[in-house]
Amino acid sequence: MNAILIDDERANVENLQMLLQKHCPQVNILATANKVPDAIKMIEDCSPELVFLDIQMGEQTGFDVLRAISKRSFEVIFIT
Repeated sequence: MNAILIDDERANVENLQMLLQKHCPQVNILATANKVPDAIKMIEDCSPELVFLDIQMGEQTGFDVLRAISKRSFEVIFIT
């Protein structure tokens, strides 16, 4: 399963990567992003099946990311 990790705190991304590699080796991490515009681009470019998405990212939110994606063909797991 291909996934993207989106969180504005780098330590959270690194911890989630470690946990996924250890406990869910079937999850292939395609990319990570820490800003809303980068997250939107990564989702559009990589077409993941799963997105781990932080809710609050500075002054923007994970919901801003979801609103910007016109064709959602992935599942979302909110992380916060």
